[in-house]
Amino acid sequence: MIKKNKKTQYFKFINLFLFLLPLICLSQSLRNNRISKDVWMLSEKHTNSYEEYYENGEKMLDLARCDEDRAKSYGHMADAKVKLLEFTKAIQLLDQADYYARKSNFDSESLMINYIRTDVYKKLGLNKQSDESWNVVLTLAEKLKDPDVFSMIYENDAVRLESKDDYCNAIKYRLKIIDINNKFLYKNNIANLRNRIYFSIDYDHLTYNYLKCNKLDSAKIAMTKADYFFKNVKEENHHLIAFHYLCKGIVYSQQNNTKEAQLWFNKAFTAASSRKNENLIKLISQEALLINVYKNNTSKQNQILNTFIKLNNRNQNEISKYTEAKIGEKDSLIKVLYFKLYLWICIAAILICIIVFLSIHFHKRKKKSEIEFQKIIKKIEDNQLKMLSSDLNKPETSKATLVSQKAESSIISDISEKAGITISEKKEKEILENLQKFEIGEDFNNKNFTLNNLSTILGANSYYTSQIIKQHKHKNFNNYINSLRVNYIVEKLYNDSKYRNFKIEALSEMVGFSSQSRFAEAFKKEFEMSPSEFISKLNETN
Repeated sequence: MIKKNKKTQYFKFINLFLFLLPLICLSQSLRNNRISKDVWMLSEKHTNSYEEYYENGEKMLDLARCDEDRAKSYGHMADAKVKLLEFTKAIQLLDQADYYARKSNFDSESLMINYIRTDVYKKLGLNKQSDESWNVVLTLAEKLKDPDVFSMIYENDAVRLESKDDYCNAIKYRLKIIDINNKFLYKNNIANLRNRIYFSIDYDHLTYNYLKCNKLDSAKIAMTKADYFFKNVKEENHHLIAFHYLCKGIVYSQQNNTKEAQLWFNKAFTAASSRKNENLIKLISQEALLINVYKNNTSKQNQILNTFIKLNNRNQNEISKYTEAKIGEKDSLIKVLYFKLYLWICIAAILICIIVFLSIHFHKRKKKSEIEFQKIIKKIEDNQLKMLSSDLNKPETSKATLVSQKAESSIISDISEKAGITISEKKEKEILENLQKFEIGEDFNNKNFTLNNLSTILGANSYYTSQIIKQHKHKNFNNYINSLRVNYIVEKLYNDSKYRNFKIEALSEMVGFSSQSRFAEAFKKEFEMSPSEFISKLNETN
């Protein structure tokens, strides 16, 4: 099982270092006054564990004064979560960091964020996303033109080959990294403590690759140089001292010096454990099992095996956790899409229902309008026939006689009302005959026509007139007069096309309405269609 996982575990371990050296070097070289001093000091502060490293990131965020500070803070916390193997949380923090970096055009920080992303996505087996992040790194590298960027590119090339167990070809890239750092770091004071640590790490990587390539002599030379730069460096200041001890342990093991090998492996375990560096603990455990460095100590062997299995399972669980999170996001997205689809279907269904309803409504309205129009035409034609018949059969009555009858009737009505006498059948008949004659005329078109005016014409008092209209016409006085007016104009429109060219306002004034709106209201009440609709239909039929 250990052999099967050898490639994978080394790949994951080496990816950890992918961002350590170049990232720190790059941050040093690209640091500018865009980062607040307090935030920068915390980012560079020495820590004894990755938990403390993360806590510093939280403190940085509390002190953040600008988007550049926030980008740096979130990136710092993400870096810590990667080292703690909490990849899901790391990606969330990287997304936050990238948001503020892009918002503020903080290219140097964006480069480092995507550099870490490249590593994290590789750990999760998301090669496509890893490549996308790396392309961002390359684009920004070309833009920034910083020497340290090229070191990062070579680092990636080396890791890519190491992941394929092609350690021999990876060596040339490790040598290129050392060459760049020689030019860059040496020029900036080789005696600097931090620079010594960087060089020590560079040669530790080279030592490890030589050992994997079975080049012990070259490995010993690289290890000697790593030891040289390690001089005067306190163990607690060397954040990858455990890896340095591991390389020394493997060198002694290949020299068949089991005692020294166990000594350096023990130191490696202690250093990694003190920093709670689970990546290194897992790698040291793996190498100890591969070379069987504790072959005479079964208890130690079993302890290391259990540690390795535990850490490996944790790593796999983190990968599964991230995968499940992504599946959950996908499911949520699918649910949202289905909801939107359902919503659009509902909206479409509602719109279709509205369209169908309106279509049916307009069809019914059109049909009803047509029926009402035919009713109006029939009414007009019936009235014309009735009037013609009445004119032919009735004897002509002089106007003087009619006036005399009206005056007489008025007197009688007044006397009957004052005496409390009910109107006679004969009188009622007389009033109705006069009302009929009134309807044939045009007096009702007078704008200020009143009930008293009508009473005078009928030869009756207002009370009798009102009662007879209610009883025989089933309307009050106002509705009765409005009905006569709109029927009058309807006949004019029907018989003479010139009236159809008049404006509605002109037609309303012609029949005594005070406004166009009152005319339209009365017209629609009488015929259930507007004057304009009636005129339109008349024009269609003629």
